[in-house]
Amino acid sequence: MNEIDEPEPPGAAAGKTAAKEGKVAVEHDGAREALEAQLRLVVEQVPAHLWTTDDQLRVTSVSGSTFAQLGVDPSAYVGRSILDLIPDGPSVVAAHQAALRAEIGEYEREFRGRLFACRVCPLRSAQGEVIGCLGLALDITERRRAERRLVTQYEVSRVLAEAADLDEAAPRILEAIGDCLEWVYGGLWMIDRGEDVLRCAATWHAPDHAFPELEAANQRVVFARGVGLPGRAWATRQPVWITDATTEADFPRLAVAAAEGLRGGFGLPILVGGDVVGVLEFFGRQVRDHDPELLEMAAALGGQIGQFVERTRAEVTVRESAARTAAILASALDAVITIDHNGCIVEFNPAAERIFGYAREEAMGRELAEIIVPPPLRDRHRQGLARAIAGGDGPVLDRRVEMTAMRADGTEFPVELAVTRVPADGPPLFTGYVRDITDRT
Repeated sequence: MNEIDEPEPPGAAAGKTAAKEGKVAVEHDGAREALEAQLRLVVEQVPAHLWTTDDQLRVTSVSGSTFAQLGVDPSAYVGRSILDLIPDGPSVVAAHQAALRAEIGEYEREFRGRLFACRVCPLRSAQGEVIGCLGLALDITERRRAERRLVTQYEVSRVLAEAADLDEAAPRILEAIGDCLEWVYGGLWMIDRGEDVLRCAATWHAPDHAFPELEAANQRVVFARGVGLPGRAWATRQPVWITDATTEADFPRLAVAAAEGLRGGFGLPILVGGDVVGVLEFFGRQVRDHDPELLEMAAALGGQIGQFVERTRAEVTVRESAARTAAILASALDAVITIDHNGCIVEFNPAAERIFGYAREEAMGRELAEIIVPPPLRDRHRQGLARAIAGGDGPVLDRRVEMTAMRADGTEFPVELAVTRVPADGPPLFTGYVRDITDRT
C-alpha cells in the first residue's frame, strides 16, 4: 500500500469540513461588513436626510453628514421618541404610524428655516415583519421659493391686466405679493412731487395679523430720498433687503416695528422711464436671509408695475384729451365734420346737425358728397379728395374758401369752408370746418 492509499486519521474529514465552513463564515461576515460599509457610504452621500425608528417610534439611526449640514448632532436624536422630538407635529406622527401599518406616510415640515418634503416607509425584518420606519426628507426650499416667485409674477400680471389704474390695482398687488411670498404686511408709498417726499398711499396685512401702530405711523410719517426703507429704494432705484429691522441703523419706524413683531423685509421701487414714482415695501415676522433671486424678481415686478402706471397715465391723458375735444365740438358754433379716405363721415358735431338738418346717427358712415354737396359739385369734390390723398394737396386743403352746400331738405346755401388733414397713423382723415354765411349775402 502506498502512502496515497493510507487511510485518514479519525476525525480528519470532519476537521476539514469545519475549517471550510469557518472560512465561508468569515468570508460571509466580511462581505456583509463590506456591504454595510458601502450602504453607510451611500446613506451619508445621499442628498437627503435619512433616519430609522423601531416599532415604538424611537429613533435608531440618523444619517450623520446631511443632518450635520443643518447644525444638528445626530447622536442627540438616537434613542429618543418622535413624540418627544416633535411634540407639535401631528402630521409627522401620523406618517410614522402609517409606516408601522405597512403604508406610506408623507408630510412637509419646516426646520431651521428650510422646508422639507418627507416620506416614511415601513422597515421590515428578513421575515417581512414591520419592525420600524425608514424616513427620508428632501430639502424643497429652493423649489418652493421658485414656485412662489412664478405664482407671484402671474398674480401681479393678472391684476395689472384687470385693473383700470394704480389706485384700483395697489391693494390687490400688495395682497398678491404678500400672500405668495409669505409676508404679513405691505405698503405702497408714492412720491409727492410738490414736497419731494414719499407718502403712504395704501397698506395691506395678512388676514390673521394686525398692525395698528405701524399703519397709524405710516399715515403720519413721510420719507425723504435715502431715508428709511422706502427712501433707500427711491434713492438707489434698486430693491433693498432688510434681514432684521430691529438691527437696522436707518429705520425711523424701528420702535413701532419691534413692538409689533416685524423683522425681515424688503422694498422695491416702481420705475417709469427710469424715474421712481413709488415704492412697495413688505415685512414678515421672521428674520429672513438675503434672497438675491427674490430681489431680481422684485426688480422685474417694479418695472412691470411702472409700465402699467405709464400706460394708464397715457390712457387718462387720451381720455381727457377726447373729453376736451368732445366739449369743443359740442360747443362749437361752426359745423365740424371729419371724413375718412373713402369720403365717409366719421364725426358730425351738434352744429353740423343744426346747419345741415341731419341727426348725427343719420350722417355717420355716409358719404359726405351724397348728403351735403350739391349734385353738380360732387364729382369735383371726389376728385379733390383723391388729389389730397395722393399728393397731399387739393383745391380746398389748408385754405379758406367759399362754396355752396346743401341741407337735408335739398335747399342750397353759401358756406365758408376750411379743410385740414388730421395727423394720424393709418389711412388719412380730413376735418372740415363749415360756417353758414347766408347772412353775408
